[in-house]
Amino acid sequence: TPERGVMTLGDHLDELRRRLMWGLAVPIPIAVLAFGWAEPIRDFLCKPAIEALQSHHLPAQLQVLSPIEPLGTDLKLSLVPALVLGAPWIALQVWKFVEPGLYAHERRFVHLLVPMSAVLPVCGMLLLTFLIMPMMLQVLVGMGSEEPVRLPITAPGEQAPALPDLPILAAPPASAQPGQMWLTPDRRLQVAIPGDDGSHEVLGVPLLQGGRLAQQFRLREYLDFTLDFALGITVAFQTPLVVLLLGWLGVLTPD
Repeated sequence: TPERGVMTLGDHLDELRRRLMWGLAVPIPIAVLAFGWAEPIRDFLCKPAIEALQSHHLPAQLQVLSPIEPLGTDLKLSLVPALVLGAPWIALQVWKFVEPGLYAHERRFVHLLVPMSAVLPVCGMLLLTFLIMPMMLQVLVGMGSEEPVRLPITAPGEQAPALPDLPILAAPPASAQPGQMWLTPDRRLQVAIPGDDGSHEVLGVPLLQGGRLAQQFRLREYLDFTLDFALGITVAFQTPLVVLLLGWLGVLTPD
């Protein structure tokens, strides 16, 4: 470089190794801390799917098909905030690696690029979470849903068939007896059963619409689907900075 002289290949390798170690110094602690908050992060990412299923009167649950699947998803989810929050730090280390090969006026680019590299991915995540994913899931779930069976309402004075009626309760009754059943406003059938300690437990199942398609999402596959979109959004929102930097360096031209 004009100010520091020529760096040998060994100097470049030493600098690269040092920047790699510094680049991991921030994402790894964030991932460790985020693992303790993996369950709230998982609930936050699953919220658009739950709301889309509820809006189409479908069971608002995600399937887990192996004992280790929740732990595996939590480990993967701990990497998301590490990459998102650690992206500016990683970008700074990349910049520090290439900075010795640039002139003084070119090094001033970092004052604009690093703050923007922190703001743009966050904007992309907000756009994905609060706009793209809810709208997309509403459309996709609606396309895979079928119209429920509609029964005519009994006319006044007409004799209704003699069938047992189940009460619709917003909360379990205070003195439910084993074997009693009721419906909830969110379309679940609940029943009271004897518990091991002498009390009564309440179990419930969602009421499914009769149809050829069953909208049942698996937790791991849904989170992979969501994280793929998050990765794409992050890369897409960093692309303008890459193009801007290459333009400043003269690698790219408007033409």
